[in-house]
Amino acid sequence: MADNINDFEAQATEEDGVNLGFTKELIDEIRDKKETNPGMFVSAWQEDTEGLEEKNMEDPIEKWLTAAEEGDLELVIKFLEETPSLLNSRDADGYTALHRASYNNNSSVVDHLLTSGVDKETRTNEGWTPLLSASNWANYEIVGRLLSNGADVNALSNGNLTALHLAVNSRSEEPDDVYMTVRYLLQAPGIDAGVIAGNGDTPLMMARRTSERIYNAIRDFMERP
Repeated sequence: MADNINDFEAQATEEDGVNLGFTKELIDEIRDKKETNPGMFVSAWQEDTEGLEEKNMEDPIEKWLTAAEEGDLELVIKFLEETPSLLNSRDADGYTALHRASYNNNSSVVDHLLTSGVDKETRTNEGWTPLLSASNWANYEIVGRLLSNGADVNALSNGNLTALHLAVNSRSEEPDDVYMTVRYLLQAPGIDAGVIAGNGDTPLMMARRTSERIYNAIRDFMERP
């Protein structure tokens, strides 16, 4: 994915096959807006995590959630055996162990939680499911596990974002991971790739601004008969 406006400019002039629509005038306009109003460019994840509470490691629930976040499978198993009610417990912002393991790409913990019957559709205060969290960080193996276990590929955040929106606009620094995440999502039965987010963007519109390869993948999917 392009990391900054200079990368976008290079895409607009050098990538073959697709005109991403970044004229010099548009690039200058975006650059000016970014300098004068940086809040316009805050990512969905940054908005989602504003105001997170500090961890209280004296709290048994926080100990459990942190074990999942850090990928400590032995501790996760121990806590769950001792206190089964921890499985779907949440922190003050609504994050569960499955959310934390999903956004930190801890596949062994995710597998154990799924096997234990965790709620796959539980939402944070901002409406994020674990699939949305995994997609935002382009953790495609987690995305695959969640989808294989019946996670709703069309779940919407409070801002009307789908997993596909978040994958296209992922904060991951690995373009191949982002692409794989998008491909996994597009293969999910029943996916609606044309959902309009709260800001008016579809995933295809977002991809047009970020990645030719992802733009082509979504466009080709939507043009299928």
